[in-house]
Amino acid sequence: MHRGCCKCSYIRYMVEYMWIKYHILYIALFCSIPYMVTTLVY
Repeated sequence: MHRGCCKCSYIRYMVEYMWIKYHILYIALFCSIPYMVTTLVY
């Protein structure tokens, strides 16, 4: 097992941690995108 695997697993762990920590923010942002697009179009 080389160190690259450890780095990849660490990055994946950080991504999962960030997703769990900020998933509500991401969902709110994702839901607001169509509203923002329609606001820009009209």
